[in-house]
Amino acid sequence: MRENLFKTGAALLVLTSAAAALAAETGFSGGPYYSTVVNGDYAVTGSSTRSSSTGQPDPFSMDVTNVPAGASVVKAFASWSHLTNDPLDPANAAIEINATPVTGALVGYGDPDLCWGLSYGASYVADVTSIVTGNGTYRIGGATDDFSTGALGEGITLLLIYDDGSAAKVVDVFAGYTGNTSNPSGPAVGAWTFSSAYAGGSAHFFVNGLDGQFADDDFLINSMDASALSGGTPTDAWQGLIGPGGAGSNYYDHAEGDIASYLSAGDTGLELISGTPDFDCVGHSFGALSYVPEPASLVILALGALALRRR
Repeated sequence: MRENLFKTGAALLVLTSAAAALAAETGFSGGPYYSTVVNGDYAVTGSSTRSSSTGQPDPFSMDVTNVPAGASVVKAFASWSHLTNDPLDPANAAIEINATPVTGALVGYGDPDLCWGLSYGASYVADVTSIVTGNGTYRIGGATDDFSTGALGEGITLLLIYDDGSAAKVVDVFAGYTGNTSNPSGPAVGAWTFSSAYAGGSAHFFVNGLDGQFADDDFLINSMDASALSGGTPTDAWQGLIGPGGAGSNYYDHAEGDIASYLSAGDTGLELISGTPDFDCVGHSFGALSYVPEPASLVILALGALALRRR
């Protein structure tokens, strides 16, 4: 197995002073936060973490149900987001899963937040492979609103990469932050660079959607409408469909599906765009793509895995 942690502009941020170093937006572009080759795929689930508006309790339960029977989980990540006045507040980066403390890395932020009057939207990621081991119910604590600081929960994702003995695929995981209200204002844009060239065939795509519970937002992949992947429509892509509550009552969504029709063989990246200025506020911070790489790329990846095993 080949594994990489890419410390790009959209990956791990090490910041020592909120006053000294916070830019307008870190972005959601560049190479993967994590990449691997696996004889399998990934499974993903998510939930809103807003408590003040939706009644989400703390702790609350998340169910993982889509890891195939007999598959082994080789890597798991948790990604969560807050709207906050201080992305560096340790409380934002601290949650619990099944009563086990988890500390995330700040992977991205944008200034200002998603139209709730706070200074930033911020996203955190943690490796939770030792805790999130397969299908089951996971109790999430500490990810909801923080009434002592005014921070608001924006949602949490659990992503599990599994081996089920099927065909070899690359799984690229992307992390960062983009919002259509970040200064200077514009659409929420992510330009992902794949770790390998795409060979064609199935391409399992996922990206989260933060806020976006009202109309007048769009979602494009490579300039083509992709709103069906989020359960939305071309002018209302992000509807807040993932609980608790019904559409428009919470602040987390995700888009998932096969995007082979949005790609061409030989592609080395994609661009996703959400929202337009002055309409619905929406952001993205975590996503993934699994695909079969071109044969030459697969040989290079296999040699890389062999070299890692020999060390």
